[in-house]
Amino acid sequence: MELTKLRAVALRKRVTRVVVDERRLTLGVGSGFELDPAAVPKLQALTKNRFRFTDGRILVDLPGSSNWMPLLRKLLEAL
Repeated sequence: MELTKLRAVALRKRVTRVVVDERRLTLGVGSGFELDPAAVPKLQALTKNRFRFTDGRILVDLPGSSNWMPLLRKLLEAL
């Protein structure tokens, strides 16, 4: 159920893909995605400055023992 809710939030925010591996969370953003400048300080605080933007993606380095699902929800809401 939680994953379905996260998918709905992601689509609303124009996030087209979410990939999680042991060390990184990758958010793929679609062509209609525009980052609100006010979201940058929120992203910095949520990730402790462990994020960066690259071609159509937002990359977030995960701490070793991270439960990524709550972080993903907060990141999506911040966008």
